[in-house]
Amino acid sequence: MKSPFYSFFIVLFFLSSCRDGENIFIEKVNLESPHTENLNDVFREFEIIPLELHPEAQLVEMDKLLVTDSHYFVLDRSSAVIFVFDKKGKFCNKLDAFGEGPGEYLAISDFNINPFNGNLEVLSPDGVLIVYDSDFTLLDEFSLEGLSSFQYFNYLNEDLIALNTLDHRNPAPVILWSRIQRKLFKEVYFPLHELEKHQLVFMEDIFFRSANSLFICTRFANEVYQITEDSLLLKKQFDFGKYNFPTDQIKADQAKKYYHDFFSEQIQSAFGSIKKYNESDRSVVFQFSLEGKTRFFVQEKVSGKYQILDRYFAFDEFKSDTEDIYAVISPEAIPNYDFWPEWDSGQRNLLEEAKENEQTLLLRLKID
Repeated sequence: MKSPFYSFFIVLFFLSSCRDGENIFIEKVNLESPHTENLNDVFREFEIIPLELHPEAQLVEMDKLLVTDSHYFVLDRSSAVIFVFDKKGKFCNKLDAFGEGPGEYLAISDFNINPFNGNLEVLSPDGVLIVYDSDFTLLDEFSLEGLSSFQYFNYLNEDLIALNTLDHRNPAPVILWSRIQRKLFKEVYFPLHELEKHQLVFMEDIFFRSANSLFICTRFANEVYQITEDSLLLKKQFDFGKYNFPTDQIKADQAKKYYHDFFSEQIQSAFGSIKKYNESDRSVVFQFSLEGKTRFFVQEKVSGKYQILDRYFAFDEFKSDTEDIYAVISPEAIPNYDFWPEWDSGQRNLLEEAKENEQTLLLRLKID
């Protein structure tokens, strides 16, 4: 049963923005409000999915997880392999195309499942996008000519791909590339934080899709923008009050060591910065850093109520259509599952078996 003690309201301020004339919300979040460590206060379903130990699925690191209706796709950047498991965790297939020939790559920066056709697409650091079908048969491959060192990408529509980079040799932090015309469509500019200019970030992938639209959440500024073909629209900004990142204290034109030292000091100090953000029609979810620790924020959009969870785990995927959060986790990272009384004996047995076999787990949690 939910505890109402941990439900709070975000104060919304409606402002008329001078940026392209759009209207934005500033959402004030009281980070000093009581937090909870009980997952039952936030989620109503829990499921453990142990990933099969298989000779063809030797996972070293799980760097990205994508969830479809029937499969889990897991990227291990260290081996440049994408592993595929079914919904019970059984190993099914893998994309292992290391090389320099057609349809091959030397490393993987990012990958996605194209929401418009279901193809799997891989971005290499040298600016090549490779397209495979569901059986990993090569369908297409093209180079982003004149561009390189893009870390993440996502989809604006069937034609336009959005890519993010911290490499200042590129024209803008985000560019839109036309796959039909095979050329740069548009450069997307937004305020770049001083620390980003020195490749210092908390948040990695800034893109997320919601309601068939593409958005970005900016690093340190905690702003959410919608990307369109014509413009970049500021939709909301999270205000953490005295815990906002002290951008005004950063000096310009300093040696690189100054920015690294400033960044390291702030990691341990009392400031709030979003690390991973996503939302659906119903909910807003994000991880944020506060006082050197990562916390979890879940908000119900209609009521504005939110809860802050101190029981840290890194969520790797948010399925906006089902309100499911997925996290990659090792058995040792759950020191005591007794505080989740809703787990049945079957789930507890799975956990014990995974601990004994040293299996990697997927954790699925459904927002209440």
